[in-house]
Amino acid sequence: MVHQKIYFSAFLVSFFLLIACGGKSPPIEANKYKRVAGVETSESISYETIRTSGPPVLLITTATTNSLRAAPSLKAKEIRRLSKNDTLIYTNELSAESMAIQLEGIEYEEPWLRVLSKGSNEKAWIFGGCVRFAELDNKQLSELLFSKRLGKLFGDQLANQVLNYHREMQDVQTISAFRKLYLEGIVLKTVLENAINEHLAKANTELIPDFFWLQGTFAGFLVSYPPQINEYRLFADFKHWKKLAQQTPSNEDNLFVDVMLEVYSSDSTEFLFQDWRYELPTGEAYSLLGQGIHLSVLDKIYMAIREDSLGFFKKELASIKQELIDDISLSNQYWSPKEAIVKELENILDRTYPFIKQSNRIELQARLKMLKEAEKYGISTNHYEY
Repeated sequence: MVHQKIYFSAFLVSFFLLIACGGKSPPIEANKYKRVAGVETSESISYETIRTSGPPVLLITTATTNSLRAAPSLKAKEIRRLSKNDTLIYTNELSAESMAIQLEGIEYEEPWLRVLSKGSNEKAWIFGGCVRFAELDNKQLSELLFSKRLGKLFGDQLANQVLNYHREMQDVQTISAFRKLYLEGIVLKTVLENAINEHLAKANTELIPDFFWLQGTFAGFLVSYPPQINEYRLFADFKHWKKLAQQTPSNEDNLFVDVMLEVYSSDSTEFLFQDWRYELPTGEAYSLLGQGIHLSVLDKIYMAIREDSLGFFKKELASIKQELIDDISLSNQYWSPKEAIVKELENILDRTYPFIKQSNRIELQARLKMLKEAEKYGISTNHYEY
């Protein structure tokens, strides 16, 4: 999946670099940070920092222009300017105080991070709102930094829900824990999408605010900005869920994820439509019946349901099955040749899957008759040759 790239306004970044903003947060507890001597700048600066622990964390700059400074202050000497998508290494130190500033219509209240620039041993400081994390496995840093960012943008209640979700993810050892976490993730993703797109609607800027930093804070989901809908979406990353399923002794969760990996086999990530549909940039959608995808998914569903005697994923599997059947029976445009379409549907009906209701079978049999006389019923096929 190709994610939409987001660009920051050069004007706003320049404004940020030149003008100090208010809204500093009170210090955390005095015993959690140290006093650091002022550095040589145009004026003496003293500041307090918080030490974190853990392996190095890769940062990626998100602003058009990013200043590295000698101290965590806009008054500090500028050491170097970086472009968008330059990489830095976080050195386990951040400022105890935060700065509030608006970037592209979104107000951030962030600490400064001490970093190493690529190919240099010189340490410097960068404002936290101008970077995102390539990966964020550092639990301490996540709770120190992103609890603040999440709380500022979405409120403390939602921020705490996301952090609790991450804590639960560290201890998934049973299928019940896996299912609970997966369902929590689905609910949270909807709430976060709504909150993000509310900010997007209020931003009042030509450039789209960057929310791709969420990718490092909401594990199991990837951030996307599909141009078809001009909104942010959080899509399930089933490679991540597969790793979690493999941690439990049960097989039901593995088989459920295998179904989802088959539904989204192209890149293992959920999207606006499943792999059994093809959509053109114009918005026209075609069923891919005739290419074996529908049959493969139904075979995976059969295996998953057969093993899932307690019905852990009964509702989710039934929903996938119905969406697939709807694609077959309700589409009026099919990408493949008529002969291939008819053959795959005949194979599906021959399988007599026990989870397909009689009403579904009648529906599919009626569609088979119509497909055999596609032109008569206004059904178009063979679009791949057009």
